[in-house]
Amino acid sequence: LVKRINDLDSIEVIDDEVSSINKNKKEITINSGRRLKYKSIAWSSSIKKCQQIMNLNLYSDNSILRSGLTLNFLKINNKNITKDFSILFIIDENIPCYRITNQSSCASYHDNFSKIVVEYNNNVLQDFGIINEEQLKNNTKIYLEKIGIINSETAIISSVVKYFPNLLPIPSDTYDQITNMNILSIKDFLPEINLFGESSGISTRSFADNFIQGLKHAEKINNI
Repeated sequence: LVKRINDLDSIEVIDDEVSSINKNKKEITINSGRRLKYKSIAWSSSIKKCQQIMNLNLYSDNSILRSGLTLNFLKINNKNITKDFSILFIIDENIPCYRITNQSSCASYHDNFSKIVVEYNNNVLQDFGIINEEQLKNNTKIYLEKIGIINSETAIISSVVKYFPNLLPIPSDTYDQITNMNILSIKDFLPEINLFGESSGISTRSFADNFIQGLKHAEKINNI
């Protein structure tokens, strides 16, 4: 996807972080020191990062609870995969993972293996007594076979575990209010900014929302 975007004459991909925004000069400075003029800004990183760049105070509340995630990235031999699928949501109190994604299938990528991600909530893992990486890897094999995705535990070619503690806020009225207060502070400072994904609000922070918001913004600025 990045390569295809890079090939477009109308788009320049810059891999760097924003260090400041000058709303009077309509200018963005990135960490390399380069300055970029803008007509419109679309921001899809975090609210906190946006406010730091604008030197705005971040509203927070220590009572907001957060949940951690653990992802198990797998490479699985295709001859051992019994079901062709893209995304599976697991609703079973006896199985701790809640979603399984076949990234290869989603990308229409065909090879001798598939890249699959198994997602866990950290609190649920603790309830199941799964407390270390080795336990997680072993249980992933068992659950994939139990669900019927693979026909043998030897199907897994490689397995990598990544932990993301306190990654996601648990939705609540307090979190919704705090998020809206932070969004308003950004909008008051820079009314023309377009907030996408994580920074756009409690109900529109997913990766899919980023795509939809991006397409709508592109349509708007190009007057299609």
